[in-house]
Amino acid sequence: LSGTAASAQNPTSRATPAATVAPPPSAPKRNPRVGLVVNVPAGRLDLIRGDSAVKSYPVSVGTRRHPTPTGTFWISQMIWNPRWHPPESEWAQGRKPEPPGPRNPMGRVKLHISELYYIHGTTSVGRLGGPASHGCIRMANADIIGLTRRLHADRTPGFGRQHIDYLVENHKVTHPVPIYNPIRLDVVYRLAELRNDQVQLNPDVYGRGGRPLADARELLRRKGLPSDQVEHRALVDAYQDWTRRGRG
Repeated sequence: LSGTAASAQNPTSRATPAATVAPPPSAPKRNPRVGLVVNVPAGRLDLIRGDSAVKSYPVSVGTRRHPTPTGTFWISQMIWNPRWHPPESEWAQGRKPEPPGPRNPMGRVKLHISELYYIHGTTSVGRLGGPASHGCIRMANADIIGLTRRLHADRTPGFGRQHIDYLVENHKVTHPVPIYNPIRLDVVYRLAELRNDQVQLNPDVYGRGGRPLADARELLRRKGLPSDQVEHRALVDAYQDWTRRGRG
């Protein structure tokens, strides 16, 4: 019987109020996982969290003769203070393996992309931002150490600061760290970009051609940004600068 009916039959009885059900506790918010994006023409690596770049680094990509491959890759291993073994490539003929140390071409950290390609450290910082490698993605040693610290915090939190500090201080100790939840890496070839609502045109380093001006206008349209005469003038100026630089 409902509470109203029970009260009519027994005036001394009281209807039992409905129990108040507390809403289930909300699940704790988790930060979105990080990923990496390398834009070859820009010579830049972005650390992505969610949909936003939280940190950017200048990098050296492959030369036109040894281009860095584009596509989606998954980084499943970080190697601190790696050894260098010459690949079976023409440019490496006659080269000898190098132990960890200042002469090692891999630098302080190697992020494994594939059997032939890596993100790794370098001391040739003067060539960062443009094509210089045999296909790998090079970073300043200080930058790749900082990036790897961030990746450890996101993917291998059990590998704490003490472990990392020890490997930073002891550059001759090689230590691989597996990543059981691999990190996504997207290597792209974008001549036109929109960064902080500003158009950026990048040199066509591999001579692939394209329509950077049309791409830039499309980026503005998708972003919902105004395409008035001032915006158009800025686009034309950027395009003329791009052509003066020889399109890469």
